[in-house]
Amino acid sequence: MPVNTISVGAAVTPTVIQTYLSHYLNRRPLAQKPTAHISYHEGLELIRRFLHYASFHTVDELQAFTSQWVPVPRWVHVNVVEVSSNLLERSAQLLNAQLGPEGIKAVGGKNWWQVRQGRCSCTIQANTLTVET
Repeated sequence: MPVNTISVGAAVTPTVIQTYLSHYLNRRPLAQKPTAHISYHEGLELIRRFLHYASFHTVDELQAFTSQWVPVPRWVHVNVVEVSSNLLERSAQLLNAQLGPEGIKAVGGKNWWQVRQGRCSCTIQANTLTVET
C-alpha cells in the first residue's frame, strides 16, 4: 500500500480512538505524568504509530509523502520571496567550501540540495538522483 494521506490516516485512526478512550478510562495512573494532558497523550501515541507505520516503507516512499504540497489556510499570511540565482550560486560555493571534498562526498554530491521547484525536473531511481535542467 502506498504512503499517502488516506493510508496514513487509516493506519493511525485506531490508535487515536484507542488513546482517547484509554485516556479517560484510566485517568488515575496518569495523574502526575505528562500524558495526563489529552493533547500530549494523543500526540505522543500518534507519532509512535506513524513511526511504526513508516518503518514498513522505503525511504523513497516516505520522502514522496513528506514532499507533498500542503495548502495554506486562508487566515495565514503568505509572503512569496524569490531568491535570485546569483545568491543561490554564491551560497552553493560557500557551502561547498565549508563542506570540503569529504563533506561533499558524505552528503551525496555538490548539486542535490540545489534543486528548486519549477527550475528543473528530478527523478529518483534505485537511490540515484537524476537532475534535468
